[in-house]
Order: sequence, then structure tokens, then C-alpha cells
Amino acid sequence: SGAIATTMTQPMDVLKTRAMNAKPGEFAGPWDMIKSTARSGGPLAFYKGYVPAFVRLGPHTIFTFIFLEQLKKHFGVVPQPSNS
Repeated sequence: SGAIATTMTQPMDVLKTRAMNAKPGEFAGPWDMIKSTARSGGPLAFYKGYVPAFVRLGPHTIFTFIFLEQLKKHFGVVPQPSNS
């Protein structure tokens, strides 16, 4: 699930970083920034920094689910099988 989360959010993260680092007036708007990114590096330009993002997000997601399951096991309501 860490890979899915990284894959889904990486293009927006790349665009956000480009917008934050852009000089005023460098892009005419969001669509201009998207077209410029696609022209400069093709579709893979939206996935620059994928590996570092996954290395950061992957373990976070894995540990979140491990801790969630343990918390549910010890403190949550566990459905009991019905006796019907």
C-alpha cells in the first residue's frame, strides 16, 4: 500500500515542488506548469524522486497498519462469530 500511495501522490508532489520553486511569472498557470513538466521530461518527469518518497512513505504505511492491527487486537472491538 506504500507503493500505491507513493504512485498516486508523486505527480502532485512534483508539481507542488515546481510551483514552490518557480520564479514569479515563470508559469502562466497550473496547466502551463503541467505541460512544461511533461515537455521537459516526458511522463516520467512526474515521478522524479519516487524512490526517496517511497523509502519515506513505505515503512510509515507498513508500521501504521501493524500498529493499527495490534491496537485493534488489544483495545478494539473484535467481532465474535455468530452462533447461528
